[in-house]
Amino acid sequence: MVTFAAFIILMVILIHDIKSRKKLKDNRQFIEETIGVQEEERRRISQELHDTVSQNIKALLLSQKELKDCCTDINLLSELEKIISLEKKNQKELRAIIQNLAVPALANIPFKTVINDLCEQFYDQSKIPCKFFVAPDLSLDTCTTEQKHHILRIIQEALNNVRTHAKAEETSVVIRRISGQQKTGGLIRIMIFDDGEGFVSANQLPP
Repeated sequence: MVTFAAFIILMVILIHDIKSRKKLKDNRQFIEETIGVQEEERRRISQELHDTVSQNIKALLLSQKELKDCCTDINLLSELEKIISLEKKNQKELRAIIQNLAVPALANIPFKTVINDLCEQFYDQSKIPCKFFVAPDLSLDTCTTEQKHHILRIIQEALNNVRTHAKAEETSVVIRRISGQQKTGGLIRIMIFDDGEGFVSANQLPP
């Protein structure tokens, strides 16, 4: 009787374990599909912005420059220069948005190269130098496509915050293995440093 009861308990545990594994697999598949849909939507929006708004700004700049070339009124010329300057700024910001939305090419390209290109893109957008370092004992190419997308979005968001808020003169992206992890697999640490302004945390605010 005791043996039979132990067998039943063991079967219940095994069934629960199988259900948990299946649920975890289903959740992972759902997350992967959701990320895939999000990345495809980002790609679509970035393409639409490039094909519509970006082209419209280019056309406006050409028209404004032609108008400026034949303008003789000093006051009107000054206003046109202000408008052209603003349009160029809008064009630059839109280009940065399109690049940030676009899904980076990952196939057949070393992932370190993809991240390095992201840092160079950040410099082109912000003129803030961005150094990239990955620990030599860490192979990022073993990451899944899902993990690579997560890493890119984390770095991208952190660098956007630097560009928008930090008023930094330089920044660095460092990726290392968490101490004690195995050389294959395990956890990694992504660190973004900058020499800009910090912020006051909630517990530092006066009562």
